[in-house]
Amino acid sequence: MLDIVKFWREFVPREGNNIHPMDEEYLFGKGKSKKCSTIKISHSIENKPEHPHTFRLGLLPQPYMGDIENSRIVLVMLNPGFAGNEYEEHRDPISKEAILNTIYQRFDGHLSNSRYMYLNHVFSETAGYKYLCNEKRKGQEKGIIRDCIDEFSVTLSISKINAEKFVSNNICMIEPIPYHSEKFGSMTKCLQGLPSFLKAKEYLEEKVKDERNKMFIVRRERLYYESCFASSNVERFVNGEGHSAFFTLEKHGGKLLESLSACFDR
Repeated sequence: MLDIVKFWREFVPREGNNIHPMDEEYLFGKGKSKKCSTIKISHSIENKPEHPHTFRLGLLPQPYMGDIENSRIVLVMLNPGFAGNEYEEHRDPISKEAILNTIYQRFDGHLSNSRYMYLNHVFSETAGYKYLCNEKRKGQEKGIIRDCIDEFSVTLSISKINAEKFVSNNICMIEPIPYHSEKFGSMTKCLQGLPSFLKAKEYLEEKVKDERNKMFIVRRERLYYESCFASSNVERFVNGEGHSAFFTLEKHGGKLLESLSACFDR
């Protein structure tokens, strides 16, 4: 079992305080980091107005998505964000079970055939699925990898749902800061010491060593300047590309398609 999964199997959901115990000690315990003294926390289990830098611990953390051990393609994001409709999603028994099963890397039930929750058609009404596959932009159904999935469907002459299923089982996403918030502001430096962030970085450093794996650093690429991340199997979104985060077929999307094809061939 991966160390990061062992780490997250220590997490036990608690109403209004969904945080890993080591992160809780780092932020609020006796040895808490002074750098994090201005961090804002919400324990509410309802969507209430909060400062945009607030960690919403009424929601479940989401440190990763998909099968992080066996996926050959890794998207490195930043944190789960906050769109406003997550509370409804996390109260839904089916979605809540899928989120927890993902944390514990147990792929049964609705995740048995399509392991990345937000690339799984069962969860097409969630904010995560819409972000990746079905977000409305300029009157069109889009998402950051929608064009790649559609192109993959055409190339293989398979349905879009089957293309999504294949992508779901061969791609994963890491959120090094696993708690929902709109923004971080000046807290980013403090959060780089968060135990869950350090565990995610250890995972990425190990994953990138295998040249069969492909890593796309989509958000905050400056957090990954170590020499191992200069490998040829690492693609970076730079110069503000991470804000739109689209895998356009002419650039990052083309590389993603190449990687998906390599997965299909193996």
